[in-house]
Amino acid sequence: MENLIISLNCVIPIFCYMLVGCFAKWRKVVPDEVHSRISHLAFAVLLPFAMFANIYSADLSGAFSPKLLAYMLGGNTVLFLLSMVYCFRAVPDRRRRGLYIQNVYRSNIVIIGLVLAQSLMGSESLAAMSIVATFLVPLYNAFAIIALELCRGGQVHVKELCVSICKNPLIVGAAAGILFVVLGIDLPQSVESAISELGSTASVITMVALGATFEFRSLKSNAKLLTLLTVIRLIAAPAVLIFGAMALGFRGDELAIVMLCAASPIATSVYPMALVYDSDDALSGQVVVTTSFFCCFTLFLWIFALKQFGLI
Repeated sequence: MENLIISLNCVIPIFCYMLVGCFAKWRKVVPDEVHSRISHLAFAVLLPFAMFANIYSADLSGAFSPKLLAYMLGGNTVLFLLSMVYCFRAVPDRRRRGLYIQNVYRSNIVIIGLVLAQSLMGSESLAAMSIVATFLVPLYNAFAIIALELCRGGQVHVKELCVSICKNPLIVGAAAGILFVVLGIDLPQSVESAISELGSTASVITMVALGATFEFRSLKSNAKLLTLLTVIRLIAAPAVLIFGAMALGFRGDELAIVMLCAASPIATSVYPMALVYDSDDALSGQVVVTTSFFCCFTLFLWIFALKQFGLI
């Protein structure tokens, strides 16, 4: 019963935030286009504060795990390569290949993952999660650009790829946090508190805005395909990384980090990227909606199962 309550306490806040967003959309509190602007505000301005605060407030010597980081980078690289090989052979529609590939490896680690981590872990493990995210986010973005460019018949430009990664707000926030810790820069308590609160606000705002984008009536035309893609993103792909981590001896918070990174829904940024790279933007938006909605249930099951077996 205790594990059931812990698991519920982890996912209920996410469900409530999304529900508030759905309610705001239903009541037409703000125009629909405002929600995307709010999401952009959270991503570009507020979430970097969360990355900074998680790293700045923790002991990095205890938080950094080279083995965990190597596993996450290597595991996601393998998933990316396998999905590339399979999709280029089995998916005839080039405008959908990029989405299929991203659906296998690219999770919403920064928003969903970090929100759950705050409920499931202590400050040191939360910093470890932020460090893993700092490396995974640019890897996700690099793989996405490579896949989308190749799917539309373009070429990958290494210089532009590196510039795009370095300009990512989340990377900037995390890098600043590491720099402050390494240089021993102490912020006034009031400033540190303000940064922490801004970071916490970002997750809530983003989840509410995500809930406001849900439009279930448009999902009927691709119901079977969306079901398949949702199962792959939330169950099949996470199972590969989670069971692999278990086989290598990961337990406790380290296994929880693997689970949160692997089992989160697809990153919301796949939709705007689909628009830029001539991918199937309509289907991309639908996958964001379905995986974000059903993750409340699948993440609960993952957390509960691993708790019941004493693995996290």
